[in-house]
Amino acid sequence: MNERLKKEEEERIARRKRVEAIMLRTRGKGSTPSNTPTKVLIIIIIIIIIIAAIVIVIITLQHLFYI
Repeated sequence: MNERLKKEEEERIARRKRVEAIMLRTRGKGSTPSNTPTKVLIIIIIIIIIIAAIVIVIITLQHLFYI
């Protein structure tokens, strides 16, 4: 009985180590990715805002000089 419990505990530990190794590989060993989807989305939104601001400035300047 005691040996069986010991063996089951060793199997659980081995299984946990395998799962942790897989998780580390899939996460890139804890390093943060350079471009997460959230960062990419924020960059796209900022670019759109900048383009919209440029368009507004151009339209405003055209109205000022043509009037």
